[in-house]
Amino acid sequence: MLPFILQGFFTFQLFIQCTSLYVPQQQILDVSDCSNSSIRPLELGQLNILHTTDIHGWLAGHRNDPRYDADFGDFLSFVKHVREIAEQQGVDLLLVDTGDLHDGTGLSDLSNPPGSLTNKLFSSVPYDLLVAGNHELYVPKVALDTYLNFVPLWQGRYLASNVQVWNETLSTYVPFGERFYFFQTKHSLNVLALGFVQPFSGVAENIRVQSMFDVFQESWWHEIENIKNVDVIILLLHIPVRQSLDTKLLHAHLRQIFPHVPIQILGGHSHVRDFTIYDSSSTALQSGRYCETLGWMTLDGLNGTTAAKRFAGRPISLDAPRESLPGLPDPNNGVTFFRKYIDWSRQGFEWHINALRVDSDVGFHSFMYKEYTDNQFDTPEGSALKKQINSYRASLNLTQILGYAPKSFAATSVPPNSSRSIYYFYQNHVLPEIVVNPERSSVPRLIAINSGAIRGGLQQGPFTNDELFQVSPFRQNTFVYIKDIPSSVVKNLVFALEDSGYLSESEMMNVKPDSFSFASLKVHNSLPIRPGYTTDDAFGVCGDDTPHMSLPFYKAPNYLCSEVYLNKTADALPESDFPMDVVTVNFVVPRITPILNHLLSDKVIDNNDWQPYFYRDDGRHTLTDLLLLYAEKHRWTH
Repeated sequence: MLPFILQGFFTFQLFIQCTSLYVPQQQILDVSDCSNSSIRPLELGQLNILHTTDIHGWLAGHRNDPRYDADFGDFLSFVKHVREIAEQQGVDLLLVDTGDLHDGTGLSDLSNPPGSLTNKLFSSVPYDLLVAGNHELYVPKVALDTYLNFVPLWQGRYLASNVQVWNETLSTYVPFGERFYFFQTKHSLNVLALGFVQPFSGVAENIRVQSMFDVFQESWWHEIENIKNVDVIILLLHIPVRQSLDTKLLHAHLRQIFPHVPIQILGGHSHVRDFTIYDSSSTALQSGRYCETLGWMTLDGLNGTTAAKRFAGRPISLDAPRESLPGLPDPNNGVTFFRKYIDWSRQGFEWHINALRVDSDVGFHSFMYKEYTDNQFDTPEGSALKKQINSYRASLNLTQILGYAPKSFAATSVPPNSSRSIYYFYQNHVLPEIVVNPERSSVPRLIAINSGAIRGGLQQGPFTNDELFQVSPFRQNTFVYIKDIPSSVVKNLVFALEDSGYLSESEMMNVKPDSFSFASLKVHNSLPIRPGYTTDDAFGVCGDDTPHMSLPFYKAPNYLCSEVYLNKTADALPESDFPMDVVTVNFVVPRITPILNHLLSDKVIDNNDWQPYFYRDDGRHTLTDLLLLYAEKHRWTH
């Protein structure tokens, strides 16, 4: 039984749950507060965790961006080297992932079903613990392929504490993965691991994602109360680590069951770098997105391990702000913590391997540094994986140039109403020009899609199939419509969608993007500082392993709404109502239908009433196809 104060807090929270995603404060980095090195070194403790999340198919790396140019073969070589170093130093190392492996590149999404090829590549890396993400659970055939062909590869280490899949043979729901996993590390640390996905709308019909309250009533949840000698709990979440009631609830219940055990949370879903504190023996790390970030988490001063204490990290101060719910026990058992966000670059990986190769007689705070050649860094396993990635890219025809973008369109580094914004480009050009039904082209229409359908920007120059999927990977999203909606309702619908809370609200910064110079700066040892992540989290501003120049950040609107009034402007329209078509994608239908019904006083719309709107005989009528259709129309050739 939880304390009364928690019960009251939970009841209150049911009314005020916030659906917006927290974004850690971004600021210009004060390098003087951090290491004098151009790359800030890692620390080894008794337990070390490498963390990936929200990879979204970027296993080939960012080939045109030297900040994040490592592919998964480079990453595997890095993992092999770090494992070797951990063994030499007599400490434990775990590799974990917290979901969303695909929906983001042609490499992951041109396969059938999406993710099937990248799952094979991913399984070449020796992960210790994994959890599903929502993108594994949207499409029935993707969810089933993951359950049948990917989950079994991990032999009980793929966690799905609140996810169930329909079993046709048994005619019932069964666990999608293991509900929990209790194991002992090489150095005798007893670890209890659990993994959860944030409940979400649009889940596949063969999948059920339980709420935390439902999980707490399950018999298996009460089984973990009887597990003895737990030294540390690892909580894998495809849930943000900050401002999430689900995360707070899980921490609170586990802290009640295990009042003295350190709890390390690894989060995901909101695509940010973040680190926050839950209590003196519990912290939470979130490690970005898209193979741009590799998270590093160290715990030291643990009980139960045979690894020697290394005095790594720092303790949680008594006055440090807590993310946890009130009224919980605070163990204060002397555990120290260290976190770092590693830029996903081959150069950075090599630097850290050099820095970690420590002569144990010298001690941690010095290291024997030598330059690696490519042959010394690349392991046989990493080289083989790199070759397989390139082979899959060739088989999917990802290198053929489809066109040439005349300029760059950015996602979050320019205001969404800027002509340089990918959101502005889609809202004002792509949607109104391409999404047209010839039989209804004379009818005014509103085209509304969620901004999350656009996953990234587009660089000036040549683009391939890979770039099409990097901008919008959702081939399952096609356009549907409802006719004869009064124009007055459509006008209100635009505002209602933006205020509906499905995504974070648009938030403008008082910064003129053109005033930012993206030229490299130089500092310390004269290595260039490029624009990039400058994260300010619960431990300060030194978490990023590589100093960057801060970029402006603008949140996207909830929805992109294109109002097409043919030859009239909105100001020149008649005052009386006139009928309009409301066009959206099938993913948005369950969200927009109740909003429309709320605005309509004499009509009730069902999800099944939406009819196909945009169709082409060649099959190119999905969200992913729009960019190439626009490029062909405007002759984006070299």
